[in-house]
Amino acid sequence: MTQWWRLGGILGIGFIILFFVGGFALQGESPSYDDPITEVREYFTEDGDQYLIGDYILGLGFVFSSSRS
Repeated sequence: MTQWWRLGGILGIGFIILFFVGGFALQGESPSYDDPITEVREYFTEDGDQYLIGDYILGLGFVFSSSRS
C-alpha cells in the first residue's frame, strides 16, 4: 500500500467491525451497577469468558483506531 489514506480506511473499517462484534455481539447486555450483586455474580459466572473475549476484541479495535493517526 503506497497510499497512506487506504491504510487509514482499512484500519477504520476494521475498528468498526471489531467494535460491533466485541462490544455488542459477544458481550451482549451486561448487568448495570445498580443490579443486585447476586445477578451480577450469576452473569459473570455464566458469561464471564464470553465477556472477556468481547472485551479483548473491543481492545483490538481500539488499537486499530489509534494506529490510524
